[in-house]
Amino acid sequence: MEKKKLGLWSAMAASVGLIVASNCLVSLSVGMAQAGNGFIISMIIVTILNIFAAMSFSELNILMPDADGGTSQYISAAFGKAPSIVCNISTYVIALIFASTAELAICGTVLSQLFFPGVDPRVVSMVILVAFFLVNLKGIDIFANVQNFMVYFLLISMGLFGIIGLTNVVGSAPIYSNVTPVQPGASGVAATLALAFWLFIGGESVIPLSKDMKNPKRDIFLAFTLGLIVICIVQSLMGSAMVRYVAQDEMLSSNSPQMTFAINLLGDFGKYWMGLACLMAAGSTLSAQYMSSSKILHGMAQDGIVPKCFLKENRYRTPYIGLLPIAISDAVLIISNLANTEGITFICQAACCFWLVTYIMMHAAVLVLRKKYPDAERNKKMMFLGIPQIIGIVVDIYMILYVDTGITRIKILSIFGVLLVALVI
Repeated sequence: MEKKKLGLWSAMAASVGLIVASNCLVSLSVGMAQAGNGFIISMIIVTILNIFAAMSFSELNILMPDADGGTSQYISAAFGKAPSIVCNISTYVIALIFASTAELAICGTVLSQLFFPGVDPRVVSMVILVAFFLVNLKGIDIFANVQNFMVYFLLISMGLFGIIGLTNVVGSAPIYSNVTPVQPGASGVAATLALAFWLFIGGESVIPLSKDMKNPKRDIFLAFTLGLIVICIVQSLMGSAMVRYVAQDEMLSSNSPQMTFAINLLGDFGKYWMGLACLMAAGSTLSAQYMSSSKILHGMAQDGIVPKCFLKENRYRTPYIGLLPIAISDAVLIISNLANTEGITFICQAACCFWLVTYIMMHAAVLVLRKKYPDAERNKKMMFLGIPQIIGIVVDIYMILYVDTGITRIKILSIFGVLLVALVI
């Protein structure tokens, strides 16, 4: 059976799918409360940095177009199998389990309160998990159709919530005139860079789908970059609107500030609309995660980095064995109630450190492989003497070292360090 090839807009939906998530809306509210409009500057800086990352991912894809695992094989080619194992297991297994369980917990809580009062939120979370696990078993065609609908529904919803909140077009007067940043000015921008990074992380989930795309040489970079720009715009709109309708202390402490915002803005209609948006966020995140992670593990198995069982595919050519460890881990954390929404921002920042290490390695891989294979095919117009890669590496290291402030930073770096050492061993 011939598979449908993904066009630019489907590729963009796959790239954006892992980025747009309910836990990002929580992080967005925290950033706006901490730095005010300075957080929008942080988001713009991170968008530019991630466009640099898109350049690196695009170049590596052109260099190794047949690499099913994407990041795992790029790092392996440049530095060997051990760094590939550490980066990919930490980022695309451990960090994604943190992200997806937090996402499922938020969505389960919101939907149970809105539509299924009295039903344990864990039951709702498990239903969502199973549904999108089955969707991804059906292969790229079903994935593309479902992902397109969810991602574009969510992006449009976020943009409309922001516009309505900023223009008062429906007559809902702002409750709060302004927010006094906890960390104003340049210090607030610097302190919230890592938090802003989490709002744009995961665009490279389009890379493992490159062989299913019509024009990967063009669309990898375009899908990644367009997705980042659109997300920056809609999150800036929504963040600016949230500070007008949600109290600052609630933005810093609430597990679902987006629901408070929607209710204060549009009443019951807003509550149900945001509930559907949360479902779309959970679905797009899970779907993008399952599809990209399974393909990364498939590529690692080709290189002999993980067991060969991850090479097995079903009749839809889906590497289904790679779906199992993520889904099972998510289920265990949900059922055991360890996947609760308390401390979501803290969990996300710890996971963010793993992602930053992988981005550092990807930038470095570009520089190493340019030296190893100077005559290999690549987009010469996007090389810029390695400046984007060098800037990316330096700022990514900065964001790890200053992921937060005070004792919180020590806790985050301790979790990150312990897990990283365990993986290295």
